[in-house]
Amino acid sequence: MLSERMLTTVVRAMTDKTLTLHPVPEGALPDPVEGRPYTLYVHVPFCERLCPYCSFNRFPYREQRARDYFQALRQEMRMLADQGYDFESVYVGGGTPTVDIDELCETIDLARDLFHVKEVNSETNPNHLIPEYLDKLKGRIQRLSVGVQSFDDRLLRQMDRYEKYGSGEEIFERIGQAAPYFESLNVDMIFNFPTQTEDILISDCEKIALCGCHQTTFSPLYQSHATTRKMEQVLGKMDYDKERRFYHILDEILAGGENPFFERRTLWTFNRLDENHERKQHLEVDEYAVSYEECVGIGSGSITHLGDNLFVNTFNLEECGELVRAGATPLLGKTDLPRRDLMRYKFLLQLYSLRFDKHEFERDFGVSVERGLPVEMAFMRANGAFATDNADELTLTPAGRYLTVVLYRQYLAGLNNLREQARAKLPGDERDLLFGDGTEK
Repeated sequence: MLSERMLTTVVRAMTDKTLTLHPVPEGALPDPVEGRPYTLYVHVPFCERLCPYCSFNRFPYREQRARDYFQALRQEMRMLADQGYDFESVYVGGGTPTVDIDELCETIDLARDLFHVKEVNSETNPNHLIPEYLDKLKGRIQRLSVGVQSFDDRLLRQMDRYEKYGSGEEIFERIGQAAPYFESLNVDMIFNFPTQTEDILISDCEKIALCGCHQTTFSPLYQSHATTRKMEQVLGKMDYDKERRFYHILDEILAGGENPFFERRTLWTFNRLDENHERKQHLEVDEYAVSYEECVGIGSGSITHLGDNLFVNTFNLEECGELVRAGATPLLGKTDLPRRDLMRYKFLLQLYSLRFDKHEFERDFGVSVERGLPVEMAFMRANGAFATDNADELTLTPAGRYLTVVLYRQYLAGLNNLREQARAKLPGDERDLLFGDGTEK
């Protein structure tokens, strides 16, 4: 649809302009604000296989390099504790955080010693859903998110995941076996692969309903400048008209009708319901940005959001380690978010969470959302985006949910482009995104 294509183009241009790295003259993160809640994001940039659609900072797993890196991560934690930071939530992302299970466990244990941690969230891959790993993670991690992407064997082979992570049937069985180990087991799925058909999508939704996971996240495939060539070479060209159709299909299968399997928790996160259509348990969203507005990131390639700034750590593993061992924060640069863009971010994040609180927006910015974001509000209203639009709140129609999917997808793609600016400073071959086992591009 024309409105969605326009939105994609506008947001892409906006993020390219706004998300630009600048030096950090002070050379360190600002001190914490007393009484403000923070979450800690820990980046582990190692994978056994490097996927063609991923533009996060990631490198092929090499044992000694990874162990040196985890040691630096733990030192970075101690530096934050010395600076006065405290965290009640920890999110470990990657890469594949469980790529070295013993180093991960030691890092989580230190975080609990240093901070008042209430919960730990981590990502993993399907081949690590085995007793050897699960027994060590039980009790240490409350919420585990496993990257499945699809249960379709042909798609798994296209993504170079079949041989390493198992067939769709094997992954399905592992999820059911792993779920009892955690308060929440989330399964990450992707929709709108170029070769994905409606039948494949419907089959994936059916398997999600039956696999035993507590929560699922169906995010759209999105690309950055750096991944476009490889993605098109391996997977084919993107079709955004199909994206809209597929989103409405999965949304209806999972959360529509009189007897839904799940309830919507965000635009693309769904929590399982029991046989009485009640929530099976209290499940937070498996995305730290939804629960905490301010996040401190550690590790190579992590992004910190504090106040009006995004801070980016260096992507260079050796440089990151050297700086931390010398007692310095491994910052590469920061981007300053103008007030209007902070308003847009708040608008987007709350709509992504399915309810926008107008009073909270006015408390934060001193103006109503109608005055602060007149063009955005006019666009959404003209396209029938709001199911509720009163003095207190905004909620979304099905059309509005998809328009917000477009907004959020492009915002995430914009963050990928920010990462590319950091990657451009890497030396030699690592400047380019590697794929597979790292020996081919």
